[in-house]
Amino acid sequence: MRPLRTLLADAGLALAATVAWTWPLAPRLGEVLRDRYDGRTQAWVVSWVAHALRTSPRDVFQANAFAPARDVLAFSEPLIGYGTVALPFSLLGLGPVALMNLLCILAIAFGAFSLARLATELGAPRDAAALGAAAATFSAISTVQLGFVSFTAWGGIAWCVLFALRLLRGTGGRRDAVLLALSTGILGWFSLHLLAFALAALLGLGLFHLARDARGTLPRLPRLVLALAAAGLLLAPLALTMFRVKAREGFVTTADDAASYSALPASWLATTSYNPGQRFLPYRSDSEKALYPGTAALALALAALVLRKREPPGALLASTGSVLAVVGLLGSLGPHGPLMPVLSRVVPPLWGGIRAAARFGFVTQIGVGLLAALGAARLLGLAKGRGARALLSAALLAGVAVDVRQTYPFDYHPAPPPPVEAFLAAARTGGPILHVPVTFSASEAEVVLDSAAHWKPIVNGTLSHVPARFFELADALGATPIPADFGARLAAWPVG
Repeated sequence: MRPLRTLLADAGLALAATVAWTWPLAPRLGEVLRDRYDGRTQAWVVSWVAHALRTSPRDVFQANAFAPARDVLAFSEPLIGYGTVALPFSLLGLGPVALMNLLCILAIAFGAFSLARLATELGAPRDAAALGAAAATFSAISTVQLGFVSFTAWGGIAWCVLFALRLLRGTGGRRDAVLLALSTGILGWFSLHLLAFALAALLGLGLFHLARDARGTLPRLPRLVLALAAAGLLLAPLALTMFRVKAREGFVTTADDAASYSALPASWLATTSYNPGQRFLPYRSDSEKALYPGTAALALALAALVLRKREPPGALLASTGSVLAVVGLLGSLGPHGPLMPVLSRVVPPLWGGIRAAARFGFVTQIGVGLLAALGAARLLGLAKGRGARALLSAALLAGVAVDVRQTYPFDYHPAPPPPVEAFLAAARTGGPILHVPVTFSASEAEVVLDSAAHWKPIVNGTLSHVPARFFELADALGATPIPADFGARLAAWPVG
């Protein structure tokens, strides 16, 4: 029971820290969203998944937008893992807006908890692990994701690393192989991008251990490879659906996309507009290119280097943190760097499909957190007695709080569904519903979120990829005059 109580206590601390960092979001869960576009779209996707899982799980990919297209959820990240977590809360009566915000808080807290558990596994004391995790978790890249769920489950990468390290070091057995397969497979159902980042991290760690001790590492690799193969089987239904839709609809990630959403060296000195403790930095970005790891995290990591002759020795913490930090940094550069071009050739469907390589920063976030935990451990080791250690911990925590405080206002208040949605819920529509005017741009997020009032098929939609025929429909409706055969086109679409 003691380990369980420890886990619950650590999870509670991570949740409390996340609620404090996101304040005052918690008391307004059902009232506000990050923005009127992506925030509403993701709220709809998550709620659709929760709705489909409790009504018709086999049809989870058949989201009610873009009718009559099939496998609509695969037009973007399907967020199935997030919708699964949302399911019990939806059964309690939480609406799409509240579900979205609650998932953001829980997933970021899970990231902090996971990073702390990994640091503890690698030898950091619990208080130092918590400090390192807090300093790295609540950084610029997390501020960018706050209010969106698509990449908040990055804590899953830490669990993949934890179980893989046990196998690479020879301290793990079949149980850890099973746990690696489960953690990797589950992570993919949350985000294929995060899965790709995790596998790149494992590849880096595997090469590092081979270079350090090839004779000892080689016999351990088959079990790790088999675990990852089992994870592939868990992901097969998701992967096959995504590949089928990509081939059918002709979705591609262009070279321009990959370059535009990749980091530059300056991105690592860029914070967001909402981190007042980092105003001294020369660059600002409120996109995925805000990659500054945090002043407190970097200071603690530097302390690990300066105090390298102090206890604890922390060789495993230092090496693992350094490898992850380097893999994430090089990967974030996308085609501008040396890593992504190689990975894209190794497994093109996996790494070649990454649109925003800058988000490799999540791997660096974990690496810096481990180094920060080691620095915190060595700093706390200077304190004499429990009281002095507690005071120093409090001082370090205060420094972290000043550094990472974010001030995003969450001032968008989505309106309740209009009366027409209640009418449509009760009406026989005779087929999919078309709301006009229609653009299939980000503004359609309002229509798709409002459709949660009835979940009937609608023609409107907005996701990462939109089939060409939908844009053609919008162009025809917006033409002057409207084409004479437009009524026949709607009947053949079909539109009810």
